[in-house]
Amino acid sequence: MRTTPNLQSVLPAMGPVTRRLRLRRSAAVLLLPFLAAMLLFTGLAFVSAPQRTRLVTAQPRVPLRASMLTEEEKRQLELDMFPPEKMFRMSEDGMVMRELYPGARDFTSIFWSIVQPGASLGFLIVGISAFFGEPIVNWNPVTKALLPFLSSLDGIQWVPQGAFMTFYGFFGFFLFGPIQWYLVFNNSGNGVAEFNKKTRRFTIVRDNELLQDMDFDEIAYVKFEYTNLAAMGQREVYLVKKDGIEVHFMDNWVEELPKRMLERRAAMLAEFLDKDLEVDDA
Repeated sequence: MRTTPNLQSVLPAMGPVTRRLRLRRSAAVLLLPFLAAMLLFTGLAFVSAPQRTRLVTAQPRVPLRASMLTEEEKRQLELDMFPPEKMFRMSEDGMVMRELYPGARDFTSIFWSIVQPGASLGFLIVGISAFFGEPIVNWNPVTKALLPFLSSLDGIQWVPQGAFMTFYGFFGFFLFGPIQWYLVFNNSGNGVAEFNKKTRRFTIVRDNELLQDMDFDEIAYVKFEYTNLAAMGQREVYLVKKDGIEVHFMDNWVEELPKRMLERRAAMLAEFLDKDLEVDDA
């Protein structure tokens, strides 16, 4: 006959086991939020992490110009990047390097020396015509035939149009015009800056006048200054003497050259003089 165990005798024996289960359950309940937070953080990090690509060891490659361009193409590329007319002029024996100053007798100066006085004369004629109330070019048959476009005074009164045109025309034709003609006729500013290894001297001659004559030993270093703010700084290459005096010898048009050309000019000058090159690239 099967007997049923006494519950009163079994329960006390299971007391320690029940307590351990309860402790484990409490610990599990406390750890569940922490584990859930870790899983959530790991999932978010996995989703938001940037995609990584496998690193591949770069194989050494031959430079493009060296592998694909011929010698003739290399020379042409060099000429395109550094035109000889924009660089220093070197003598055949490599002992003399020059910076040429073209002067005022160039196409732009000649063009404006013709256009500006001509326009000023037209303003002056129209202004005086407004003062008299009739076109003065009609007073003479020759000017009437040659300058018919200056005979119209439609909408032009002496005040203010006529007075302004007379003022501008007078000073433009009688003051600025002769100055422009003088500069072009005499080719003012023409000259050369010369670095001579034979005599080891640097000279500047402009308008047949010696402006600078110094020995190479007086030069401390060559300075290249370049700034992206053209109005707030300089873009040129110049010399600095041992006493700290700066010697500026480049013409104004040099500032318009690209940075690569100015860097080449600075390197050429420093190598030619065998001096240090200081770069101020702001």
